[in-house]
Amino acid sequence: MGLLGMVLAMVGLYGLMSYSVSLRSREIGIRMAIGAGRSGVLGMIMKQGMVLTGGGVAIGLVLCFLASKGVSAAVVGASNRSQSASMTNFRSTRTFIGAS
Repeated sequence: MGLLGMVLAMVGLYGLMSYSVSLRSREIGIRMAIGAGRSGVLGMIMKQGMVLTGGGVAIGLVLCFLASKGVSAAVVGASNRSQSASMTNFRSTRTFIGAS
């Protein structure tokens, strides 16, 4: 299920970025006509994608942490072990995305 969720998130991010670039195609054309380099335009688009991705990851981690607190309070017999498991998942996620 986790792999399916990751694939769906990647497809959604691709669709969002594709739509965003199509909306800004006139702006990109004007920037390139004025003299902006290809790397500058690509950097602008990549920066926008990274901001969207970073924001989504941050919001997702906060919501995941809050949901795990709520679920562990609702489940009878849940212990603090679930919190340590969520912190382990958080650390592995940080390692996966390259944060230190």
